[in-house]
Amino acid sequence: MKLLLFATASGAVATSTALDSRGLRRYSKMKLEVASLRERDAALTQDNLRLAREVDALQHDPRYQERAVRQELGLVRPGDLLLELDEGQGPAALAPLAARGSQ
Repeated sequence: MKLLLFATASGAVATSTALDSRGLRRYSKMKLEVASLRERDAALTQDNLRLAREVDALQHDPRYQERAVRQELGLVRPGDLLLELDEGQGPAALAPLAARGSQ
C-alpha cells in the first residue's frame, strides 16, 4: 500500500513538473544545452586527435621535427634564402624577386 502511494505521488509530481510551463522551458533550455555540449565535445575530440597526431610526428618524424624547430626558432640552413613579408603581403609580393632572378 505504501509503495503504491509513493509511486502515485511520484508520478503526480513528475506529471505536474512536466506540464508546468516552467518545467517545459527548463527542459527545452537543458535540451539546447546538451546539444551545445555535444557539439563542443565533438570539436574538442577533433582537436585532441589533431594534437595527438602532432605529438606523434614530433616524437617520430625527423622531417616534421626539423620543420617545427625551424619555424619555432626561425632557423635556416646555410644557403637557404629567408624571405620576410609584411602582414597582408602574399605571393604577389614575390613577383619582383622572381623577375629579378630570371634576368
